[in-house]
Amino acid sequence: MTTEELTGKVSKNPAIQKFRMPIQGMTCAACVSAVENAIKQVPGVATVNVSLVSELAEITIKPKANSSAIVNAINSSGYGCGLKNVAITIDGSFDYASSKVLREIALDIDGVVSAQVQSASNQINIELINELIDFDSLQNKIEGAGFKITDFDSENPIESEVNRLSRSAEIKHLRRKFIVSLLGSISLIVMMVLASNNLIDGPVAINVISAFIATPIQFWAGRQFYQSAWGALRHCTSNMNTLIALGTTVAYFYSVLVIFDSGRFIDSEKTYFDTSVMIITFVLLGRLLETIAKGRASGAIRQLIGLQVTQITIEREGIEMTITPEEVIPGDQVTVFPGERIAVDGKIISGTSTVDESMLTGESYLVDKNTGDLVFGGTLNQAGSLLISADKKGDESALSQVVRLLQDAQSAKLPIQQLVDTVSAKFVPTVLLISLATFLGWYIYGPDPSFRLALLNCISVLIIACPCALGLATPTALMVGMGRSAQLGMLIRDGDSLENARKVNVVVFDKTGTLTLGNPSLVHVSPKNSASRQELLSLVAAVEKFSEHSIAKAIVRGAHQLVSCTNYPVSSFQYAPGFGVRAKIDGSWITVGSSKLLEDSEVGLDKASISEMDALAGNGVTPIFVFRDDSLIGILGVSDTVRPEAEEVIKRLKLLGVRVLMLSGDNKMAAESVGGELGIDLVISEASPARKIEFIKSLKDSGDYVAMVGDGINDAPSLAEAHVGIALATGTDIAIEAADVALVRGDLNNVVQYFQLSKSIRITIKQNLIWAFLYNLLLIPIAAGLLFIVFREGNVPNSFNWALGVDGFLNPILASFAMALSSVSVVSNSLRLRNWSKK
Repeated sequence: MTTEELTGKVSKNPAIQKFRMPIQGMTCAACVSAVENAIKQVPGVATVNVSLVSELAEITIKPKANSSAIVNAINSSGYGCGLKNVAITIDGSFDYASSKVLREIALDIDGVVSAQVQSASNQINIELINELIDFDSLQNKIEGAGFKITDFDSENPIESEVNRLSRSAEIKHLRRKFIVSLLGSISLIVMMVLASNNLIDGPVAINVISAFIATPIQFWAGRQFYQSAWGALRHCTSNMNTLIALGTTVAYFYSVLVIFDSGRFIDSEKTYFDTSVMIITFVLLGRLLETIAKGRASGAIRQLIGLQVTQITIEREGIEMTITPEEVIPGDQVTVFPGERIAVDGKIISGTSTVDESMLTGESYLVDKNTGDLVFGGTLNQAGSLLISADKKGDESALSQVVRLLQDAQSAKLPIQQLVDTVSAKFVPTVLLISLATFLGWYIYGPDPSFRLALLNCISVLIIACPCALGLATPTALMVGMGRSAQLGMLIRDGDSLENARKVNVVVFDKTGTLTLGNPSLVHVSPKNSASRQELLSLVAAVEKFSEHSIAKAIVRGAHQLVSCTNYPVSSFQYAPGFGVRAKIDGSWITVGSSKLLEDSEVGLDKASISEMDALAGNGVTPIFVFRDDSLIGILGVSDTVRPEAEEVIKRLKLLGVRVLMLSGDNKMAAESVGGELGIDLVISEASPARKIEFIKSLKDSGDYVAMVGDGINDAPSLAEAHVGIALATGTDIAIEAADVALVRGDLNNVVQYFQLSKSIRITIKQNLIWAFLYNLLLIPIAAGLLFIVFREGNVPNSFNWALGVDGFLNPILASFAMALSSVSVVSNSLRLRNWSKK
């Protein structure tokens, strides 16, 4: 296949800007809502979509929107932004006035959040939003003000993104805090064992030592919970961290009060430092395991991003220099040696080699490349050295577009996510009310010691509640599933395309280039009415060379192979989709087209020509008619090979309960020949683009849910009209841009896999949501003390004493352990999709 058409370029509205920015510190759907609401409040923000799993905010802003205000809004809500740091070294020394001017220049550039001038080192350190900044503009403005830049040091964006997605820094940070908390927990357990064996005397001494152990864990290891809870409180909201911070704080400060009370108001010397410490330990363990799992979930996109070259050596105006992919401009010449990855999309100026394009096409075989051939960034040069002229900037390459499509898909939100977001927004406040009711209920009506029972049950409710599992249920399955689909060669654009797959009951295929290989060849040439073979093919080649249709290209290629074509001057070229083309040559109209032409013209065929046409069509060969004005001067035959996998794909779709139809612009007999060979239920032939749209609309009007599979310009309108448009990447940019799903390998097996994988993703989401809802519905009442009412005092079965004691009250430490496992189990269930394989 070719890889030029992997993705279509979307025309951008110059009035708005769209960019992505990493968000730090989100743990649940309530966090997502808080960040989205904070960003929406900034003037000039048009739309915002925040993904919990990928931890990215996709923001669309209007002109003159203040990007710094967006960052401030996110920070003030208790979350962080992933900004890029750039250090620019300026030649010579500068005074206070120059420093002020330099800083103002930097801050005036859209996307720059902060700028600090270091006069001692002649540097200006800039924090910026990577996708908003124009580095050429930044450099030009600084040098335009009279400053000379001698060094431009910035973080490598590709390495930074890979590290962010792998979450290596976050994992290291959480691991360190977990280990410290675990050591504290072990210390407290050892001390409790020693005290129970009378090896340590004095409860006061035990409590004071426990306080010294618990304090750093409470306020250092648990600092992130307080920061996030405080940020939410400032905006009159709450989140998962609110529950953790409140639950552990109650346990900690009650224990501190016991130490200082000395029995005046509290009739017990029992403290709960061990409870707060172990809760934090288990929560950190859960966060650590969850973060590791999230890193694994992003494996597919990290693999793609990792294929991008970080440094490029180019020759510009005879000078060799090393630059980043973003700094490449069309026309730059790049030398690629054997074993190196090709850095940019471009054309080979000199050299021959074989190139491994499997990362884009999925095909394992090597592709021969010669002078004039196109190559693509991220592919692997195998044999010879190549000199390549760049066609695009590095961040506009086919690979970069695939990455962006995958990021869009993984950040998508399914309709069910709206329900989850609504529930999650009310979840934490509801839990806070339940915990308060639990405390008051047990304090007023509970058995002695009522205060301690009320306190422990209140803490258990706060800790066991887990909105994280709800928030992660859908996005984790989407991220892993979309990543797996990309590995298999399917780019699903959004959540709607995934949701709509379950409703499809009719799949409509185009013929040429879809059910067939799209490599037609000229197999029949029959001159008529005194036209010579050489004249006929010369006239046809002259007209068809202006057409992009695959059949036109086959005719031109075949004509030049068969004869030495005369180069006729052509004028007034016209193209009628579904019919053919025509142009003026030497004052006569030369018309080349399908049998559809005959229906809409007064030109007729003699019996011999009709028999010839029927014989060609009956053998699956497409007849093409050539007219000079109103005189038939030839009949051509073009044949294409049916894809080897097509018949099996049709059978598998039928087994899924889908009706399969074919919609083709080809003549009736040729189309029915292919349809009969493949066992297709209904064949619609000689369909123009307008007729194709009408047919798709008629299916929709009759209540069918339609998927259209195609590849050509003619298919683009019907792909857009169908409920689900599926484009083979062997087709055109226009068709792919109109589609909801792009099959980058050009393999029809992916059509079946799309439906099967979509179903698996939906099943995984349902499993996650059922688990998350049932977990909270069942365990919150247990944490509130419901089992005390069930079992009554002292009647808990011995096998459950370790968790519920003798009276049925859940230990808060076990509540924290259950909460930690709940979100981990959701992510782990989603990770099963990484190993999904075609059935």
